[in-house]
Amino acid sequence: MLGKWRIEEFDPESGGVKGSPRTCDDLRYDGEACGQNRVARLKQEAGLQGIPQRRRWGKKSAGQ
Repeated sequence: MLGKWRIEEFDPESGGVKGSPRTCDDLRYDGEACGQNRVARLKQEAGLQGIPQRRRWGKKSAGQ
C-alpha cells in the first residue's frame, strides 16, 4: 500500500523538483499501484511540492 514514506523516499532523489504526475510515473515504474490524485494528496500531507519549470512555447528566432 502506498504511503507517505514511499513518497518521501522518491522526493530527495529528484531534488524536490518533481511534482505529482512525474512522481506517480516513477512509482508506477517501480511497481507501485497509484493514481495521480492520491500521490498529490500524500505529497501535500507530507509538505512536499514540485518546483514548476518554465515553458518555452512559441519562441521564434529574431529573423522571422
